[in-house]
Amino acid sequence: MVLPGFIDSHVHILGRGGEGSFKTRAPEIQLSDLLLGGVTTVVGCLGTDGVCRDTKRLLAKARALDEEGITTYIHRLL
Repeated sequence: MVLPGFIDSHVHILGRGGEGSFKTRAPEIQLSDLLLGGVTTVVGCLGTDGVCRDTKRLLAKARALDEEGITTYIHRLL
C-alpha cells in the first residue's frame, strides 16, 4: 500500500517540555523520527521554553530539516 506523506501541523522540532523545569525538557526531533511516522511535512512550534529555545533556533532547525528532505514551516512570534 502506498500513501502520500503525512503533514503534522504542530511539532516541537526543538524538543518539548520545559515548563516543569529544565529536567522535563526533551531532545530535538530527528529526521528518522519523522520518517518512521510517514511524516513528510511539519510545522514547527516553539513551545513554552522561552529560556533555552528561541525563534532563531527554531528557524535553524527547520532549515536543517529542509536540507535533509522534509518540508518544514514554522510558527513564529510577532
